[in-house]
Formats: sequence, C-alpha cells, structure tokens
Amino acid sequence: MKKYRILLGAFVASMCLNSCYELDRYPADQISDGIFWQTETHAKQGMMGVYAALREDNAFGMRFAYDCMSDIGVGYDSQGFGPVILGTYSDRHALVEDKWKSLYDGVMRANLVLQKVPGIESMSEELKTQYLAEARFLRALYYFNLVRLFGDVPLIKIQQTAAHDLQVHRAPKEQIYELIIQDLKDAASLLPAQYEQSSDIGRATKGASLGLLAKVYLTLKRYDDTISTIEELETLNVY
Repeated sequence: MKKYRILLGAFVASMCLNSCYELDRYPADQISDGIFWQTETHAKQGMMGVYAALREDNAFGMRFAYDCMSDIGVGYDSQGFGPVILGTYSDRHALVEDKWKSLYDGVMRANLVLQKVPGIESMSEELKTQYLAEARFLRALYYFNLVRLFGDVPLIKIQQTAAHDLQVHRAPKEQIYELIIQDLKDAASLLPAQYEQSSDIGRATKGASLGLLAKVYLTLKRYDDTISTIEELETLNVY
C-alpha cells in the first residue's frame, strides 16, 4: 500500500511540474507577428517582401506574355494564355486563380508594412515615412492590375486575421480607383525623386508614383488630370 502511495505521489508531482510549462508560445519553425516587426531590420525585410511579390510569374514575372493576347505575339500553352485565346478557360482556371492570388499576396504584404512599421520604436521617422510611401505605391500598383483584370474586387486595407470577416465582398471598381489614386498621391508627395545610395536604385520614387498616376488617369479617361500629372513629372528634370 505504501508503495502505491509513493507512486501516486510521484505521478501527481510530475503532473504539477508539467503544468508549469508555458503553452502559449510562438512557433519555432516560422516567423510570427509576436517576434517580427520589432526592429529596423525587420521593417527592411518586410518592405523587400512587398517588392519580391512583383517577381511572381502571375504578378509581373511573365507580364510580357500578355502580348500573346494581341496581334504581336502568339502562344498556346498556359504561359502564352492559350486557354484564353481558345476560349476554353473559366473563372476556376489556374490562369485566373493564380493571378488573383499573386496580386492579392502583394496587397497583403503592403498592408502589413502599412500596419506594422508605424509601431517600430527603434526606427527613424524619416525611414518610416519612406517605407510607408513605398508600400502605398506598391499597393496601388497591385490593385491597378487587379481592377483592370477583374473589375470589381474586394477592397482590403488591413491585415486580415481569424478575428475578421474573411468573406469580403467585391467593392465597386470606382472605390478601388479612389484608393489607387490616393495611395499614389501620398507616395508622390513623400518619396524622393532620386535616391542618394546606388543600392536603392529600383525602389519606388516620386517620378514612378506620378508616372503610374498618369497612367491611371489615362485609363479612366481623365485627360486633364493626365496632362497635369505628366507636366508635374516633367518639372522634376530627372527622367
């Protein structure tokens, strides 16, 4: 009987010791919000992630393939938009789904920068302003392609989590264009015309923002706005 009491006591003690472990821990095999977005390095890495989404084939990596849907190119495989040319694709075709996913991945990454960077205390306000402006430029670029490909699309401006309603309905394309124009105006007002460091060549600039804004206005047939934006771009005297 004494032996069983000792074993029972040992079992209870082991359970008490085990219960002291912290179960609410961050994943060790991946980056999470709990340990990321804490430093300037994290902000830089996050910003590079927004640019990296451009390289996806279904974002801009295979953009030249759009020529296959005109009279200057031809292609009958998926990369050449063969199913589109033949009229055999549907809204469930990979050509459609993958473009939707890749472009919204870019939007999501830009939204993360816009939401997380302002809270990084160890980062200078000047660099914060630059990164936020770059994120706005890129978000506008991703949405500009979404709205031209699909028309009305979900308008998402925050990081979505399980606490949000993930069944986001499509917003009228007019609202999408409003966001695009405002993002580009904000980016143009905050970004430099040129960067001092050669390592920054290729980042979004004031001129890139104005150039894209002019293209948006042209798409909307707002010709007076198009002309005034191009004139503003020309006054920079760097392009």
